[in-house]
Amino acid sequence: MIDMRDTSPHAPRSTASDSPRFPRRGLRRALAIAGVLALTGCGLLEPVDTSAIQAAEIDPDARVIRFAHPYEPTHPVETCGVATLREELVDDGIHIESYPSAQIGSEAETTEQVATGGLELAVVGPSFLGVWHEDAEVLDGAFIFTSVDEFDEATTGPILNDLYDEVAEETGLRVTSTWYYGTRHITSNVPITSPEDLQGLKVRTPDAPCT
Repeated sequence: MIDMRDTSPHAPRSTASDSPRFPRRGLRRALAIAGVLALTGCGLLEPVDTSAIQAAEIDPDARVIRFAHPYEPTHPVETCGVATLREELVDDGIHIESYPSAQIGSEAETTEQVATGGLELAVVGPSFLGVWHEDAEVLDGAFIFTSVDEFDEATTGPILNDLYDEVAEETGLRVTSTWYYGTRHITSNVPITSPEDLQGLKVRTPDAPCT
């Protein structure tokens, strides 16, 4: 999933590649479910009740799809996104094996794992996608969306779909959905109320070309 936020584009999107570990049909089913989660089970800005999603027993014969993301186990990507994926796919004999908290690598590393076939699904930010496809760097530009509705329209519309098709053709990485992450904030040990307040301060940013 590629991380894109409201005023700076960071709400998670997923990347995936076919793997010899299970039939492509199973992976495509998982990707289709991942794609609709943003519109249904984990709706945009809508409260989500996950209490009804029960932890089902894992079928020892289930096909396993590995899913990596950098967020804590209590984050909605895990509690809503992963939980809903599991619930939707269990009847198809597919189990989502989740690795939260960057257990198997950073966003840059899990993107590479997906690209090389070592991992099926990952949540990563657009800055990391831009390393693989230069035009995707635009998604990491600050303040490119003025509202959540504009963000949703853009990320599900034809312009970005065309960009994601280009990414897939050039790199083999397929962006399957956008999961809204929230609004960009600055964390500081001094008050920041205007751009001028940042003058002279060191700012930590992702290790990516656009930033």
